[in-house]
Amino acid sequence: MPEAKSVKSNEASFIKVFEDLLSGMLKAFPHFLVKQLKDFHNLYRASRYKVYDNHKYILPDSEHAKDNRWNDDGIPFLYLSYDNDNKNCGEIKQAKRTCFEEIRAKDGEELSVCRFKAVHRRTKILDLSFNEINYDEQVGKLNALEPIYKNQMMKSIQTNTKMKKRLEGYAKAKDEEAFMIELEKIQKKLGIDVKMHRDVQW
Repeated sequence: MPEAKSVKSNEASFIKVFEDLLSGMLKAFPHFLVKQLKDFHNLYRASRYKVYDNHKYILPDSEHAKDNRWNDDGIPFLYLSYDNDNKNCGEIKQAKRTCFEEIRAKDGEELSVCRFKAVHRRTKILDLSFNEINYDEQVGKLNALEPIYKNQMMKSIQTNTKMKKRLEGYAKAKDEEAFMIELEKIQKKLGIDVKMHRDVQW
């Protein structure tokens, strides 16, 4: 069997199994996943578009809706974060922080953030949240691991003359963007981005 066909067949099988599992969960545990909008507060969504007063950039469009997570092609889902306790995570609200993590926002990046308020409060929605994450604890873990990650990167830079010269050149030219792009490449090469996700989550 050709490899491409095998991959497509495997993907189709996985999607079928996933959809069957979802349908079964919804039927067996409707109150676990299906809830009313009135039970959720401080709903947010973040976008890289400059929204201003144009709502089309913050609301999903069926023309651009792709098969993604829980929605099929052409069927737009509005994914929102929420925090009924309205807690802070550092200097920002936890619900906003969730949005930034979701779109993998970078420091200094300009984003549009929209807060939603329920109008039709009896509307049924899917609650896909995982409430066992303690952000303060996760940030604490990340702070503790940061020196280890930095040390790994420094060793990699010191043992690679070409890489070191490139970074020194960017620093002298005050080209912060090129410098940061190079650091991101080093992170990915060392697998630090994957390690951070794994170590912080677990």
